[in-house]
Amino acid sequence: MNEHTLTRRTDEPLSFVIRDSADGRPWWWYLNLNSEPLCLLGNRCGTCAAIFAYVRDTRLALAPEILSAKLNAGLAVITREVTDTVAALLPQGAYLVGIITVTPILVHAAQKAWDIGCDAPYFWIANMQRAKSYAQYELLLPLIPESILDAAQIDSYRAVFRQGQAPTVLALSLVDARAVNNEYGETALAHLILDGHHKLMAASLEGQSITLLSFLNVDASTGEISTQIRNRYQSDIPASDA
Repeated sequence: MNEHTLTRRTDEPLSFVIRDSADGRPWWWYLNLNSEPLCLLGNRCGTCAAIFAYVRDTRLALAPEILSAKLNAGLAVITREVTDTVAALLPQGAYLVGIITVTPILVHAAQKAWDIGCDAPYFWIANMQRAKSYAQYELLLPLIPESILDAAQIDSYRAVFRQGQAPTVLALSLVDARAVNNEYGETALAHLILDGHHKLMAASLEGQSITLLSFLNVDASTGEISTQIRNRYQSDIPASDA
């Protein structure tokens, strides 16, 4: 098993963009979809809390039908066909690619703990570790409103989990590290969900683990890609260049 890497040299339809603040300084960091802001990730201040909130409503039909079918069936291995298909969606940068497992816990804004840097109305959290001076966790950020989710589709995926099957979610990921007020460390492996909101909701309601096909953008990450994280991004597929 080797670390699988991918390089994306152009942006389309997703991109990471820094936009100016009211005083004209480059400050706010967004994920764009087709050149329009989709998600506010935060700002360039390393001592300010992360934001992570979608800024406009969309149904986010990014994954092509063939890829969606493979994800619904569940991925056990990463094929060149899959990476080439996803690469066409991604922002430019260097990536680690892996199939990783999480057990998502659904959180609504009113329930959010103070040490989780996310302002989305709802999201999922996993692998939370806390100490007096820091928090480390995985954040699964939806890019569509909860009101758009279809209850019948969620129920169908809940039945899939009860039958012992394991569908896969597609995520664009990054590591976000901050020293809030220069006194509190907060590090998130943040997964921005490109396909699979209904699956994630079903997994969280059933208390089940789910796999993510995660494309971790190393260049966009503001924190160290630790050995522990790197060990989760393993593949037998050779490196590719897109």
